[in-house]
Amino acid sequence: MTNDELHIVYDSGIGPELNSYLMEITANIFLQLDDKTDKRLIDMILDQAKQKGTGKWTSWDAMDLQVGTPTIDVAVVARDLSGYKAERRQRVRC
Repeated sequence: MTNDELHIVYDSGIGPELNSYLMEITANIFLQLDDKTDKRLIDMILDQAKQKGTGKWTSWDAMDLQVGTPTIDVAVVARDLSGYKAERRQRVRC
C-alpha cells in the first residue's frame, strides 16, 4: 500500500469505536515530510536497528535471578533480526 492509502486506512479507523491517540498519530505519520529531502519521513527511516547490549544484559541478569522478562527478550530478538536486512529482503526459495 502507498503512504496515502495507509493514511486513509488508519484515518478511517478513527471514530467512536477506535477513538485512539495512537491511531491518529499513526495515520498522520504517513503524511509527514522529511525536512531535508521533502520525501515522506516514513520512507526515510531505516528498518534496521543496532544493539547497545543493555537489553541483552537485562535478559541475562533476569535469567540468573529466575525472573521472566518475555517482553524484553522478544524485543532483543526483534532488534537483532532487524540487523539482517539483506537476508530479510531475499526471497525464500524452496
